Amino acid sequence: MVLPVSYWKLSEREIFKHSLSIGDAIGIPIMMYSNPAPDGVDMSPELLMRMFETIDNVTMVKESTGDLFRMQPIDELSGGRL
Repeated sequence: MVLPVSYWKLSEREIFKHSLSIGDAIGIPIMMYSNPAPDGVDMSPELLMRMFETIDNVTMVKESTGDLFRMQPIDELSGGRL
């Protein structure tokens, strides 16, 4: 499970670069963890989709924003693959 650096507000660009570095360093599937409460960062469905399309081992997302409707755009953008 990969999440942004906790308690440090990163930009979407920094989150992407952080996740890309991890993806390049390991060869196992990655679950992106979107949990804005401690991270202070809300990973948008568009950012999650960009990571899914660019980082080969991003295969899952744990969506913890508390927004029950958040998974719909993620599902639609990924065609049900994420």
